[in-house]
Amino acid sequence: MFRPLAAAALLAGVSLLPFTALAAPGYVNGSTELHAGPDYDYPTVAVLDDGAPVDVNGCLEDWSWCDVSV
Repeated sequence: MFRPLAAAALLAGVSLLPFTALAAPGYVNGSTELHAGPDYDYPTVAVLDDGAPVDVNGCLEDWSWCDVSV
């Protein structure tokens, strides 16, 4: 099951990665904490409101975590 908090992001340097141009557009479904890594133990780097646009750079196969850019 997809958890809203699973939309974690590695914000530092993401814009410099070459695959960023291939990101798929998406949006946040409900208020979501954006974490610095793929676990709740990573610090929260932002809180996104319902409907906030994101670029999805990639997800784990089970959709438990996605790398996004804001």
